[in-house]
Amino acid sequence: MNSPRALNSPAEARPAFRLKWAPDAGLKEALGGDEESIAELVDAFTTDTAARLQRMRAALLAGDGTRLRNEAHTIKGSSRQVGAGALGDVCQQVELAPAPTTLPEFSSLVELAQERFSEIAAAMADYCACRR
Repeated sequence: MNSPRALNSPAEARPAFRLKWAPDAGLKEALGGDEESIAELVDAFTTDTAARLQRMRAALLAGDGTRLRNEAHTIKGSSRQVGAGALGDVCQQVELAPAPTTLPEFSSLVELAQERFSEIAAAMADYCACRR
C-alpha cells in the first residue's frame, strides 16, 4: 500500500481523457441485464457516495478519524462492487492510513477521492445517457 505521501497531488493525477464506464458482466447478470436497473443502481451509488464524501469532509473538519475511516470503508466497498476501482483504491488508502497521518494528508486524500468520484459519476452518467 502506498502511504498518503506517495500519492500525486490531485491536479497531477487527472487523466487527460474522459473516463469510460460500463457495468461488468457480473453486475449486468446480477441486475438481469436490465438497463433501467443499472440506471437505478448508478443513481443510488452516486447519491449515496456524494453524501458519504460530504460526511468525510465533515469528519475531516471535526478531526474525527474514526468516522472518516468508516465512511471511506463503505465507499471502498460500494465502489468496487460497481466497477469504480480507482475511487475504491483512494478510499482504501484513507481507511488504512497509519495513525500518524496528518490532517493535510487526509485532506489531500479526501480531495482525490472527490475527484475520482466526479470522474466515475460523469462516466456512469454518459453510459446511462447512451442507453435512453
